[in-house]
Amino acid sequence: MYCKASAIYTSSNWHYLDISDEILKSRYAWVTISFLGEARKFPWAHEYNMIRFFLLCRTFPSKKQALRWIEHHLVNDIKPIHLSLMNVFCYSENKILESIDELIDQTDDKDLLDFIQLVLDRALLWNRPEPCWPSYFMGILSCIDERVNKATNRQLKWINNPEVEGVDFVSGESYTHVFYKFENLINGIEKGELYYDIKDLSRQAYDVLLKSMELFFEHGYLSSFLSEEAWERKLHEIAMKETDWCKAQIQKGIKNKHNKV
Repeated sequence: MYCKASAIYTSSNWHYLDISDEILKSRYAWVTISFLGEARKFPWAHEYNMIRFFLLCRTFPSKKQALRWIEHHLVNDIKPIHLSLMNVFCYSENKILESIDELIDQTDDKDLLDFIQLVLDRALLWNRPEPCWPSYFMGILSCIDERVNKATNRQLKWINNPEVEGVDFVSGESYTHVFYKFENLINGIEKGELYYDIKDLSRQAYDVLLKSMELFFEHGYLSSFLSEEAWERKLHEIAMKETDWCKAQIQKGIKNKHNKV
């Protein structure tokens, strides 16, 4: 959703929210980190504003509470695009008892393609891997959106050890190959070929999300007032929230499948 919105809007027509550094610092008072700039006079300013919006939204337990705060402190007439982003940015208060692995195993591969795309999209909100060019990961996800929707459940031919295009551009984050694997997976499905186990790739995408979150806070410990133990508990708490978010996305796919029957 973030990558798609970033491709649709530009820095000149995006509906900016005035999310200042002071606001974000108050929501992340336990750590000192640098947030992406507030300036609006450069080509990717709208992307930065979306990221700041995400970082704000995820500090609330639910969309309802986030919306109440935003309408009180930022804007009274929040735009439809902001509400759409909040649907995927915000956490859900509904607790899902099954583990992430159990839910992945229960879910059809077609629904898992949507899940992988959503999770990798969210990972880019936490951390934008370098290099961006030619390894433009946002471009991979924004261009693949319609193709994921058209992917079919037809009989696919299993291909062992496919060559992953772009693998030489894997960055220091060590997980960017998952983006290329997802792109190649869709390429193969369109040709009637299956290059990877989709459930395994779903688990890898989930790992990418947690790693991206950790990288966002990577240098914060040195400037935090928290003890090492409290710091680890805080990151674990956020990781559990991100896991709950992942489980909620999978459950939506399962419910949609049952509603279609």
